[in-house]
Formats: sequence, structure tokens, C-alpha cells
Amino acid sequence: FARFIEEKFSEVKILSGSEATLDNLNAAVEDFRTREYVNIVSLLVYFAGPGATLDGKHWLAFSDSTDKSSMLTLEALHAMLSDVNAKNRIVILDSGFAGEGGRGAVLDGKSVAEFEETLAKSASVATVCSCGPDQSGHEFDEIKQGIFTWQLIEALKSSADINGDAVVTAEEALTIVEWPVERYVRDNTVGQSQKPSLVCGQKAAQSVMLKTNGK
Repeated sequence: FARFIEEKFSEVKILSGSEATLDNLNAAVEDFRTREYVNIVSLLVYFAGPGATLDGKHWLAFSDSTDKSSMLTLEALHAMLSDVNAKNRIVILDSGFAGEGGRGAVLDGKSVAEFEETLAKSASVATVCSCGPDQSGHEFDEIKQGIFTWQLIEALKSSADINGDAVVTAEEALTIVEWPVERYVRDNTVGQSQKPSLVCGQKAAQSVMLKTNGK
């Protein structure tokens, strides 16, 4: 996904492997936040990695995460990005929050039925999730990555601009990948499911993910 997005965005910061830490994410976002005189059209944060349910919240775990102090809640991520002066703010999560599949864990013995209300009503940050709040993202050897990321890249290359206005919104991206992801997981697992979801208010859902005719 990083290689694909480098062709579409004017500036890309990649944190992978041992560099994918909460401290480095904070530093990268702070860099953008302090650019007061720069017009940021779209700020897109893509996260591929494990998620968890803990203390009634949804968390993201980084390469050096050992406990809550080195993890990040979705609410905290939204708050962090809301401080960046950008026209569009979009989070893409190829993760999961349940013990099903390869990218999720329930750390406190219970799952959370829904995403927090503050996320669901967010007007400033759109979050496109690879699965529901009580599911996990699935990886498959034949595609060498998460099924959600694979389908998303294919969609952004071709059919994601549903209304033909030369931009792809968060809502359009979710619409185009939802059924292919559900079907692939259904057909290639035994009794498991994965349904991508969009967590935000209607205004944020129209945030522009990328332009189809250039940067």
C-alpha cells in the first residue's frame, strides 16, 4: 500500500518494522500539525498491524508495544489527527479487534459490540476499517497481505470512483471493497467473517481519499 500511495501523495512518511512505534507516529503527526502555513489537502494515515480490545476500548499495537502505555486507542488517534490543519483526514486500518484471524486479540476476556459513539459521529476524521468492531482482519498466503489492503489497492487502481468525479471519498472506498472482502473471507475460511466498516459522521464520510487524475 505504501508503494501505491507514494504515487498519489506529494509527501509520504513510512514507518515499518522496528520504526513502527507510537513515539514515531506521534513525531510524524506533530510535524504535520506544526505546519501552520502549509495547505494540507488530505492527510491519510494507513495502519496495518494488530489491534486489541482492552478496558472496553479498541486499541492499536505497534512494533514495540508491551502494554497500554505503548498502544493507542482509536479515540486518541482521532484526537491527534483532528489537530492537524488539513481539509481531509482519513484513517485506513487493516487491523482487527477480536481473537479471530491473524490481526486481533481480546486482552480482557470480552469483546466490544460497537465502536465508540464519538468515533461514529466524528465530523473531522473518517476511519475506514478492514472489519467490524468485534472482528479481525485476515491475511492469506496466496496474496501475501491482508485481504482488505489487497482489495482496496485493486479498487483504487480502477473502480473506486463510483460517481466519476475524479476523486475517491472514504465512503466510496468502503462501498467498493465491502462485498469483495466479505466474499473472499467467506469462501477461504471455515466459519469466519470480515466486513469492512466506515466509522464517522456523514460529513467525514465524504472526505477525499485521493484524486484519480493525479496528486
